[in-house]
Amino acid sequence: MFACNRIEKRRADGRLARVGVEWTENRQGLDNVIFGLALLSFMIGVLVLFLLTPMVFLATPSVPARLVSAGVGLVLMSSFYWSVRISVRGRPRQLVFERDGRMLAPLGFDTYADWCKSIDGTIADIASIEARNLAEKHRSDNTIHTHGVVLSKWNGDLAYVARNLLPEEAHKVSVQLNLALKNLRDDLATAAMRQRSAHDTRPASPSRQSRASAMID
Repeated sequence: MFACNRIEKRRADGRLARVGVEWTENRQGLDNVIFGLALLSFMIGVLVLFLLTPMVFLATPSVPARLVSAGVGLVLMSSFYWSVRISVRGRPRQLVFERDGRMLAPLGFDTYADWCKSIDGTIADIASIEARNLAEKHRSDNTIHTHGVVLSKWNGDLAYVARNLLPEEAHKVSVQLNLALKNLRDDLATAAMRQRSAHDTRPASPSRQSRASAMID
């Protein structure tokens, strides 16, 4: 199941410390493997619980043996439920914009190596964040999850921040990321304007006042 939520943390003064988006991506092929293993586990659990366990009950009066047999069957059957939940939930991803300009991906990217958890540069380098059809670049047969999100920099570099999404899912992730980036940029601009305003209205020091008086005289 697709999910897309905003991530936000503020400082004590109310300013944004970081802002970003967390979303889920289709596991692309892994879903079928998980479901297949879960189904196999469920079938074995049924056999253990309803075939082997009664035989154990009849063959031995040992309580531990009966409990182990019944427990193994129940665990194998319940694994089907949890495996399906994991498969349906999707793989979580994040992109977070820090106040100091860094672009972090704590959960990594599907397109890049596992150790890659950030994008080079700062938020000032971002030219656009767009939803795109990545089916040609990342060809996968028999899938409807053809779209992703691409971050473009002013120097022409691209960062593929999301993939394995439906078109409407990629659109939502890109819109939310653009909104988060705009919010942080606006917050930084407002803080800079207030700082300049406070500096301009600050009373002049005695030395500056005496120099001004001398110039007037």
